[in-house]
Amino acid sequence: MQDTGLHGAHGHSQTYTALKPQSGGEVRWPVDAKSLQALVDLGMSDQRIADYFRVSVANITELTNTYRAQPEGAVR
Repeated sequence: MQDTGLHGAHGHSQTYTALKPQSGGEVRWPVDAKSLQALVDLGMSDQRIADYFRVSVANITELTNTYRAQPEGAVR
C-alpha cells in the first residue's frame, strides 16, 4: 500500500463492493479532499481508490499531494 500522507484507520485489504457504481453509473473525478480522506479512513489503498475511480495510482498521489499542499482552513 502506497502512503498517501492521509491517515487511514485500517491497514488491511477488503473488497468494497458497496462502493462500486451501479450499472451505468458514473464515478466523478477528481473528488474533494473530504471524500478522498473518507476512502482512506475506510482502509482503502491508493491502488483500490485508483481502481474505483478508474484512474492511475499516480492520479491519486497527485491529488493527495495537492490537498496536502493547501493551507489549513482553505476551502476544498
